[in-house]
Amino acid sequence: MKGGVGKTALTVNLAASLAHNYNKRILVVDLDPQTNATFSLITKDHWDKWIHSKLTLADLMSQSEEFNLSRKRPNIEDAIIKNVGGNIKGLDLIPSHLRLTFIDIKLAIVSHREMILKKNLESILNQYDYILCDCPPNLSISTQNGLAASNYYIIPVFPEPLAALGLGLINNKIKELNEYRTGAEIKSLGIVFTKYDLRINETELSASEIAEANSEEYIFRTKIPENVKVKSSVREAKPVILSSPRSRSAIAYKELAKEFLDRIGKV
Repeated sequence: MKGGVGKTALTVNLAASLAHNYNKRILVVDLDPQTNATFSLITKDHWDKWIHSKLTLADLMSQSEEFNLSRKRPNIEDAIIKNVGGNIKGLDLIPSHLRLTFIDIKLAIVSHREMILKKNLESILNQYDYILCDCPPNLSISTQNGLAASNYYIIPVFPEPLAALGLGLINNKIKELNEYRTGAEIKSLGIVFTKYDLRINETELSASEIAEANSEEYIFRTKIPENVKVKSSVREAKPVILSSPRSRSAIAYKELAKEFLDRIGKV
């Protein structure tokens, strides 16, 4: 629910490490109209060419304005860009578009609007080991679609005193959505501390307080360090594991991917 905590960097680099380091088949779905995950994995030129003949997530969502089970939906295969992030084999992307900004208005009176992404993904589930959704910092229709389509959610947290407030809000909202929805419930996979800077005393203190206040949550052991290499990697449209493979961030994301696989195998 808070911007600037590293949601997109976490999604993109976790996905890239799962594909590159652990040979998993991964799909990233960019649900944020700001398209940050998209431009972290493909260049602006690539995106410009793509939208002239192919689909984005905005197309998949908006072409379902009168969504029902019988209506023919757009072909999701036409929205998937293969081997992104500097040609990482097994790392695919459904790109976003600024038009997603208006999707809440377009779908305001559409029934089952939070299930559109889930229905679109059904035909390709067997093609991937994991599908990671990058959500905007709000509970828009896009975010609700991401939650409805998912089995688990990860909460990236920047360790600061105000972070605990957002944690309670997001967990309560997801509980409400679970009560409203039918079918399987989405469950928390845990909290990942991002932008972790041991040079600042407040960081470790805040992280300890958040962990103590959320003792029922799994806290990932791997902490993602604050590192300029992650920001610079975006300019190359490559994850940090390729652009700066020896950096602290690249090493941390590789460790996080292993912990993710261990964790998801136990829940």
